[in-house]
Order: sequence, then C-alpha cells, then structure tokens
Amino acid sequence: MLAHAFGAKSKRNDQFEWRINEGTITAIPLSGEKIRGFRANVLVLDEFMLLPEDTIKSVLMPFLVAPQDMAERIRIREMEDDLISKGNMKESERIVFGNNSKMIALSSASYSFENLYRTYKEWMNNIYSDEIMQSSYFISQMGFDAIPSDMIDSTVIEEARGGGASSSSFLREYAAQFTDGSDSYFSAKKMHQCTIPDGEKQHTLVKGEKDKEYILAIDPSFSNSPSSDFF
Repeated sequence: MLAHAFGAKSKRNDQFEWRINEGTITAIPLSGEKIRGFRANVLVLDEFMLLPEDTIKSVLMPFLVAPQDMAERIRIREMEDDLISKGNMKESERIVFGNNSKMIALSSASYSFENLYRTYKEWMNNIYSDEIMQSSYFISQMGFDAIPSDMIDSTVIEEARGGGASSSSFLREYAAQFTDGSDSYFSAKKMHQCTIPDGEKQHTLVKGEKDKEYILAIDPSFSNSPSSDFF
C-alpha cells in the first residue's frame, strides 16, 4: 500500500524516474550527450552561472522546441485543412497557437565576462527594445537587503560581511551585483581567458618556416614497458 501511495520507481544507469500522482519526476545526469531527447514546457536551470554555454544552447534549450500539446495541434490543423478544402473556412481564420514554453534561470551574480552576464545583457536589451518579438522577458535582480529580515539568517550575512560589504565576492553572492574582477592578486578575467573552454582539450600549435621541410616522428613507447621513458 505504501509503495502504491508513493508511486512506482524505475532506475537505470543514466536515469531515475518516479511516477507519482499521475506525474513524473525524472532525474538525469548533467551530461551533454545523455540528456538529449528530453522535452519540457518549463525549463528551470538552477545555478545557471555554472552551466556551460554550449550545453545550455545546444542541449537544454531544445527541450522547449516541441509543444506538449503537439497531438492536439495536429488534430486541429487537419480539421482546418478539411474545412478550407470544402470552402467553409478561410486561411486567415486558422487558430494561432500561443507559445507557452518558459525558461527560468536562477543564479547568483557572476563576473561581467561570463555567460550569465552576457545573457543578462541580452535579455535586458530585448526588454527595452522597440522591436516587436514573440518572446517576452522578465528579470528580477534582488539582493539580500530586498528580502524581509525574518526570511534570512542575519548571522550568515554578518559573517559574509566580514571581508567587507564592498568586496567582490559579497557583491556577487549576496547583493546580486555583477563585478568586473576579483579581490585576489591574480585577475579573475585573465585567469578565465587562460582556462581551457568546456569540451576542449590541451593542444599545442607548432608552426614552421615556409621555406623549410620538416620530419614528424612519433615515439610509440608505452609507459608500462621496462625500457620505456617515464612520463
């Protein structure tokens, strides 16, 4: 009886599914290849700042392409085609289906050179744009001081303020403000520029002179060989 009340569960190596109250809760690994093929009407991306830009645009956003009522839309279109062919309806009288898909991005503020800030600026430009677009945008940038005092632990805020209320990390995490850099000795922006992007690997580009000929040799030695060099 308890199992029936809480629904059936199924578990695979790459997916955990829980059916309850005629709905489904599905847990999947955040891997670009393993999460392809899923569909949703509301896509909630928590910790948006930490998600790779390529994964968001190439894998997650396509979740919203196919509407949930696709079968109903096809049925209506077939009825309209039949009415139009019989002269009982005009093309201009077809139903215009609304776009109900939503993407919700939740995150602390980031550095101004990261994808979250670029997305923030893009959405802000769309909000204040004079162009008529099918999509609508909303941004809520809310720091800790905008929240009722009884809804947050003031001791945590005081502890975080220990490094200074104007510190870069405090402004991003608690004040919802984007910052250009960090308070550390090394520039966070330069460190980011020196970091290998997600999906890429280390590589070395070797260039030679145009009037020279070169021979490329590859050492096939294996590290487990007794006579091998140690790498």
